Amino acid sequence: VRQLFTRLLVSRGYRVSWAADRQEALALFSKQNFDVVIAELRLRSSPNGLDILREFQTLQSTIGKILITSTDPEGVEKSVKALGAICIAKPVNVDELVASIHKVAV
Repeated sequence: VRQLFTRLLVSRGYRVSWAADRQEALALFSKQNFDVVIAELRLRSSPNGLDILREFQTLQSTIGKILITSTDPEGVEKSVKALGAICIAKPVNVDELVASIHKVAV
């Protein structure tokens, strides 16, 4: 899925970096600035995607935030809105993802 989204977003003119976990994401973040961070709610390791968005919010308050979830988005809606993030339910439609990136990008 990562490779597919990378190809689709790159073909639309985006620069894309992927991290497999929180530590890798923080390492990338320490080396460059990002306009948008996209996280999946349920990750194989702790913390979850919502926690990662909160952490990135603390590090860069202006960063755009998108949370992808396979569960009911209404269950996390209050937390997502408090962060100024957008929640997208799976399966993710590429056009919806691109529109969401435009909405949250700085």
